[in-house]
Amino acid sequence: MTQLFVSIKGADEFAKVLKSAPEISMPILQNALNATAFNIEAKAKQKAPVREGRLRGSITTMPARVSSREIIASVGTNLKYAPYQEFGTGVYAGNPPITPKRARVLRFKTRGGQIVFARQVKGTKPIHYFRDAISETRDFFESITERALELINRKLATL
Repeated sequence: MTQLFVSIKGADEFAKVLKSAPEISMPILQNALNATAFNIEAKAKQKAPVREGRLRGSITTMPARVSSREIIASVGTNLKYAPYQEFGTGVYAGNPPITPKRARVLRFKTRGGQIVFARQVKGTKPIHYFRDAISETRDFFESITERALELINRKLATL
């Protein structure tokens, strides 16, 4: 699963403040992370390749949960072929061409229904639907995190 890691300026000082009042800060940060995760999910669904719609329909978000040291949300799919769509196969994934394992030639049907025989194929080109969704969500994440930190700051100032 692709992950998004973010560093925050002044994080050490801010972490001390967050630890002093986790009941205030954690729900606010959790909401910000959830908004970001659902934004990534929506963009990944828009960008996912569609033949029958199974891949697009399988992209889901597991809402943010708080552990002792971090807040984690996950966006992904459980389909086995999803990584092949994201990263490609064969030469497009940095591997050798795809060749038959138990026969002399590969046999497959094209989208148009034509049957093709080949000794080898290059593979499938990647469609970076998750990478692009994450990349397009960075600005959103930065702005929503900034707003969350301001809200936490205001709430802590009233204590």
